Amino acid sequence: MVELGDDIVKWFTDGKDDATRLINLKWNIRDVNGDKYLTNEKVPFVLVLSADNGTIHVTVDTGIETAVLELRNRLSIYRTLLIVNRRVELVKFMLDGLDENVFARVDLERAGLSKDIMDGALNVLLSSLYFAIHALKMDEQFSSKIIERITLMIQDMEKEGKSRDEIKSYLVRSAGIDEAEAKRLIEQVLGATQWKEGPDSMYR
Repeated sequence: MVELGDDIVKWFTDGKDDATRLINLKWNIRDVNGDKYLTNEKVPFVLVLSADNGTIHVTVDTGIETAVLELRNRLSIYRTLLIVNRRVELVKFMLDGLDENVFARVDLERAGLSKDIMDGALNVLLSSLYFAIHALKMDEQFSSKIIERITLMIQDMEKEGKSRDEIKSYLVRSAGIDEAEAKRLIEQVLGATQWKEGPDSMYR
């Protein structure tokens, strides 16, 4: 059994409510048998941090139950999750619990884990949930709140000097978002012009 460590927990408690990066938000933390449940009113899901065998897990329960669905609908969701898992990096979509809820999880090696790596993982998790929204037809309120966070993420990446092509590559390669949809999101946030090629280093 590996403990999360005070350093990781501190990343999530030292933030500010008006931060643009997910890792810099001030999260409310509840301890449940060693796992940390993180909430922030600006983020439409609960993050669960856990650790074992040298690995840190960041898990999100989407709240979508599949056990009660008709076989045809269940098979449709299973097929969609397999496609999503093929398209995204780092994030795994799976079923868990008695109700077979849809979960998303990121696994990170504890050794060498930094605040920036954790922030990058949270961004990929957020972006992948956006992709899953459309694939699984989640409710509009959930969708709109995630779009708000992606908007802040895109703005933050631009402030850090990332080109539009780098941001687009990040959304496409890491989160599985369709290239046309990624470009639409970027143009919606930053405007429809000024596309410039940049070096292929989209990771923050």
